[in-house]
This record gives sequence, C-alpha cells and structure tokens, in this order.
Amino acid sequence: MNYLLILNKAMEFSIITPGIFICLMPVTKWIKVPLKKLWLPVTAGVLAFCFISGAVSVFFRYYPSVFFYPTMLVCLLLYFRYVNLERIKLLFLFLCTIAALTFGGLANDITEAMINPDRDMHGFYYYGLMVQYLISLAFLIVFFIFRKKLTWLFENFHSAFLWRMICIVPALVSFCNLSMSPADYHTLFVGRIFELYLIIETCLLAFFLIFLILFYLIARAVTEKYQTEKTVLMYQMQMSQYHSLKNYMEQTSRIRHDFRHIMITTGELLQTKQYDKLKQYADDYCRTFSDAPSVCHFCKHASANALLSYYASIAADHKITIQFQIQIPENISVSDIDLSILLGNLLENAVFACKTAEPAKRYIHLTADTNTPGALFIVMANSFDGKIKKSNGGFLSTKEGGSAIGLSSVRAIAEKYQGFAQFSADKTEFISNVMLKY
Repeated sequence: MNYLLILNKAMEFSIITPGIFICLMPVTKWIKVPLKKLWLPVTAGVLAFCFISGAVSVFFRYYPSVFFYPTMLVCLLLYFRYVNLERIKLLFLFLCTIAALTFGGLANDITEAMINPDRDMHGFYYYGLMVQYLISLAFLIVFFIFRKKLTWLFENFHSAFLWRMICIVPALVSFCNLSMSPADYHTLFVGRIFELYLIIETCLLAFFLIFLILFYLIARAVTEKYQTEKTVLMYQMQMSQYHSLKNYMEQTSRIRHDFRHIMITTGELLQTKQYDKLKQYADDYCRTFSDAPSVCHFCKHASANALLSYYASIAADHKITIQFQIQIPENISVSDIDLSILLGNLLENAVFACKTAEPAKRYIHLTADTNTPGALFIVMANSFDGKIKKSNGGFLSTKEGGSAIGLSSVRAIAEKYQGFAQFSADKTEFISNVMLKY
C-alpha cells in the first residue's frame, strides 16, 4: 500500500479547509452550536474525508472531482442545518466560496502545466498544490478582512428576490472555472490556448471581485436610503402625535382656566330657572369642544403607539372603523424602525384598500400580541372592493403604477427575524398574518 501517495492525495483534498473558514467567519453569530464545540467535529470530519477520499482516489484512480461534488452537497446541507440564517444568503456565501476555490484549482493546473506539460493528470505534484493553497489563503484573508461587512449585509439586506438573482453570478463563475479544467496538461499549449487561458481567468477573477464589491456598495446604499426614508416617516408620525398631544394639553389648560367662568354662568342660569338657555349653553359648549383632539393609547411601545395613532386619525378622516387590540411591550428586541416599517406598510395598504370600499363597509381590525414566548404575532383584516392584482403568486398594490414593495418589505422584515408573512384575500376582505421571533 502506497501510504505516501495516499497522504499526498489527502493533502490535495484538504484544500476544502480554507473554504470552511470562509463559510463560517461571516455567520458566526447565527451558528446554532457554540464555536468551542464546533471545531472538534469539523476537524475530525475534514480529516476523515481527506484520508478516505485520498485512499479511494489512489486505489481506483478517480479524479478528485468525483468526491468533490457529493462532499459539497453534504456540506451545504449541514450548513443549512446548523446556521440559523436565511438559506438563500447561506447559499450565496457557499457559492462564492466554491467560486474562490475553483480559482485555486485552475492555478494548480496552470502551474503544473508550465512545469511539465507531459505529466499525468492523476499524479500528485507539490508546486501546483502550493500555489492552490496560496490563492485559497489569499481569498481567506480577503473574506476575513471584509467579514464584518458581509455580516452587516446578511443582517440588513433582505430582498429575497435580489439574493436569488445574485446567486447566479458565483454559480456561473464556478461553472466556467470547472469547465475550463484541462483534460491533459499538454492541451494548454496547443496554439495560443495558454495565453487565452490566462487572459480569460484574469478577467474572470477581476469580474468576480468587482461584482462582490459593487454588490456590497449597492446593497448598502439601497438599505441606508430605505432606512433613512422610513426613519423620517416614523419621526413624522411621532411628530404628528406630539402635536396632537400638545394641542390636547393646551386645550385642557384653557378649559381648566375657563371652567370657573363656565360654572358661574351655569349656576346663574340654574338659579334663574332659564333651562332653555342652559340647554342651549350646554349644546354650544359641546359643539365647541367636539373637535378637540383626544389622546390615543393603544400599547406601551412608544413608536408603535405613535404610528397607530397616526393611522387612526387618517382612518377617522375617511370614515374607516378601526379596532386595534395591541399588546406590544415597551421593551422588545425588534428595532423601532423595523416595527414601524412593518406596521406602517400594513396600515398604509389597509387605509388605501378601505377607501375603495363603500363607506359603510370600511373597517380595519388589527391585533398584535406576544402571548407566545419569544414571538410577536400580528393579524390584520381590512375591507376592500374585491379587486386584486397578482404577480408570480404575490399580491400587488392596486394603486396606479403600484408594485409589491410594501408587502415585500413586510416579508423581508419577517424573514430578518426568522418569522413569516402570509397574505390572503376573499371577495371583500384582505388578511395579513405576520410572525416575528425576538
């Protein structure tokens, strides 16, 4: 038994080790197993895979790729199992890691082809493997430097559609690199293939790195712009509530100041038995203060209460009957901005939908509670005229030029907190069900 050759092949398979670190570094905060307990089984699994695959490869003279693909599939399933993050984000990072490793694999082939193009592709050669390790370690260093930015990206960018779309890029890069792996070293030196090979790989590497940078910058700009707009909206609603409270306090102060004079007048009318004038005086008084703003208290959460009060006043202006049963605690780990965005989008869509229904049939019923430990459940039902728009199984806004951005935002926030958002409609009622974990 050629133990040295098995060891050499095991070293060749161990190239997956940098990839494991690349996959785990940006998502450590979402790993279900403590890191101290994770390294031992991971190390044991990698060593077992390398030596078993190396032995089988030597005995049966298989290409390493025969073991590479099934191993990657198993690793991906374990990745999904033990990292508590949206799978589409994990898939993106996993595909980027595969793409990075394939650049090292091609560098291995290029190096060995330059040294001796007549060598057997099944053999083991140190120089190519050293170059492959260097390139893989270079990618590992790059991902380590930018790991916090990747963590931010996973934590704050939640467009499932865009995540699915960008997964195509690292998948295509991996496919191109794997397709360009030569069948024999000497084929690289036919005509000008070797020069074109280097140019294509250099351009592909530059494209891959530029894509990652541009994606981060664009996602950051879009996310910050969106959060800024929603923060401004939240403050506007809080300011509206503040002005309502201020007007109420001023009105109350004026009433207290004038109350003595009102009682003197009332007493005089009673003493002189001018009951008709007393009734008219009371009616005039009620009309005078019928438009006085009232204090709305729906829940202990200040931001949510301000937003609910804001939309309650809008609903009143449009003769929409509201029924809010809100039990959101003052301190909850869901951020004020996310909660405001979620409730704001739901209520904005509900108010617009109610305006399409007959005035006598306009209503919004909203409940929110944390009765289930660690979960916030939000259920809303609102009336509408029965006209709906759908695209790819999802609901669209019926506004002119409307899209699904509002509901997509609700889904994105629900996914951010490992929850869900479901929407349904019948002939005259639209129902929203949202759950967030906190």
